[in-house]
Amino acid sequence: MKGPTNNSLNRIESVLDYIENSLHLPLSLEDLASKSCWSRWQLQRIFQEYTQQNVANYVRQQKLSKAAELVLANGNRMIDIAYMLGFGSEISFSRAFKSYFNMSPKQYQKRGLRMGIKKPLIKSPFTESQLNSLFVQIRIEHLPKMTIYGVENKIKGIASAAPDYMNTVPDTWKKFETFSKAQHIVTDQYFGVISADDGEQEGQLTYLAGTAIPLQEAAHIDLTDQDYAVLSFEGPTEMFAKIVEWFVFFGYLTQSMNYGMVMS
Repeated sequence: MKGPTNNSLNRIESVLDYIENSLHLPLSLEDLASKSCWSRWQLQRIFQEYTQQNVANYVRQQKLSKAAELVLANGNRMIDIAYMLGFGSEISFSRAFKSYFNMSPKQYQKRGLRMGIKKPLIKSPFTESQLNSLFVQIRIEHLPKMTIYGVENKIKGIASAAPDYMNTVPDTWKKFETFSKAQHIVTDQYFGVISADDGEQEGQLTYLAGTAIPLQEAAHIDLTDQDYAVLSFEGPTEMFAKIVEWFVFFGYLTQSMNYGMVMS
């Protein structure tokens, strides 16, 4: 990826804001290109380059994520949801919903769990092309009861008088890497879990780096059966603390701390 320009980032953010506030409209590529002041080709190329997502697929994702929330809310008829989100008919809405969630809106409503819901993209804390995407996205998932095993550390977060997470988070992962290798654990799924207990000092959190695979003599944290705000990360370890900072801060700002918070 070439180094991003402020102008391009601002245009992408404007397009994202417009999509979020206009889910009731059809939101054709022509409309979005007009709002961005780019041609259709330029919008698709730059949007894909900066977000790693296709414009049309992102619009569909956001419409259907909003639809899932409305489906779970009481008192909404499927036909009303269809028209609220710019679908031409209940049939076309139901077909799109089933294609995305692998079940019909009524089946999703009957199950009653928030699964596969993706929040709008937000500019990441990195302003240079250090990661594959310059935007990050939280998803809401209802995870079953599970236990994460690994290495934990007390971290002083942004609310602390002396934050130390920029050092302790990468250090926790390095210790976990050594710990898990000693037990010959092979997996491609890891979790970073942030938790706060009532007895902890203001600004202090517990951070656990680990896996769902049981490890001997490991610290562990039991995750309850509930909704979680989940953020996936792929990148260098030294950048991970910055993502943790963003995730925790974003959680406070959006009250997503009402959910559990998990990084994978």
